Amino acid sequence: MDTSYRFTSDFEPTEKQLEDLMTEVIKDVKKRAVKADLKFKEIQKKYFADVQKHQLAKLKQ
Repeated sequence: MDTSYRFTSDFEPTEKQLEDLMTEVIKDVKKRAVKADLKFKEIQKKYFADVQKHQLAKLKQ
C-alpha cells in the first residue's frame, strides 16, 4: 500500500490509494469485531454465572 498520501495533502488521493485504504480499514474492522464479540461473550458468560450464583444463594435461604 502506498502510504505517501495524507488527508492533509492538497492533492486528491488516487483510486488505488482509496481502494488500498478501504481494504486496510475493512481488515481492521473485522479484527476488532472478532475481539469485541469474544469480549462480549466473556462478559455475558460471567454475568450469567453471577446471576445463577445469586439465585442459588436465594434458594438456599
